Amino acid sequence: MRTVKSYIKMKLLLSSAALSLLFTLDIVSIQAQEEIPESTYVDLTIVTYNIHHGEGVDELYSAIRIARTLEQYKPDLVALQEVDMGTNRTEGDLQVEIIANHLGMFHVFGKTIDYLGGEYGNAILSKYPIISTQNTDISPEITSERRGLLRVTIDIGFRTLKFYSTHFGIMDEEQYYHSKRLGKVFKLMMNKEPVIFCGDLNAEQYSPQLTLLMNQFVDIGTRFRTTANTYPTPLMSRRIDYILINKHVTPFYYSVPVDTLSVIASDHLPVVAKVRITP
Repeated sequence: MRTVKSYIKMKLLLSSAALSLLFTLDIVSIQAQEEIPESTYVDLTIVTYNIHHGEGVDELYSAIRIARTLEQYKPDLVALQEVDMGTNRTEGDLQVEIIANHLGMFHVFGKTIDYLGGEYGNAILSKYPIISTQNTDISPEITSERRGLLRVTIDIGFRTLKFYSTHFGIMDEEQYYHSKRLGKVFKLMMNKEPVIFCGDLNAEQYSPQLTLLMNQFVDIGTRFRTTANTYPTPLMSRRIDYILINKHVTPFYYSVPVDTLSVIASDHLPVVAKVRITP
């Protein structure tokens, strides 16, 4: 009997140890499942849009119509040009706030000039937190109109990126000045972090006055071999609105959408791209 009792006691001890081991392994397994690494990439929908102060080709003004146009594309980042803030010609509307509130986005406005009782310039909207901003006058000494470059730093979780909105001058000499000045700046920073540069450059992609800037970037439109015009006026239809990226940004979609809202909301069409950012 003593032998049988010893055997039973030993069996119970082994069973208990086995259960303990299984339980311990199960806990380790659960902990390992909880320690999921952060996402290794983020996909962003980018839109650049010259909104013509909210006045459409039907000569009617509506900031909400601009917001609804943008809403179709579910953007994460938006660069706007020709934005009115509190001017008499657009009913005193604070256009950036109206559009951003409709879309549920953070927003920044960069004034280039005082205009008709308010301000006029560029803007940026973001679904992600904006952690810093800078608005720079990039005008040459002799210019048809003051021009600005609005920059924000965006926190996308595992890293930051620089996002720009600008509107170049209408004269070749102005465009050359903008391109030369910004080309030098971007040459120094291209290897450091993701950069997305958007805007109405008032010139076509192979214009010599844009060469110094274009040399620092990849034009997503050219990458996708599109010739879709972004400024489709009866007298002159051209592709002058761009989304440019550096090597830390990978594009996988590009479009100049022509829909019932985009063809009427502004004299420009929006440009939409989708990109991937990795660590």
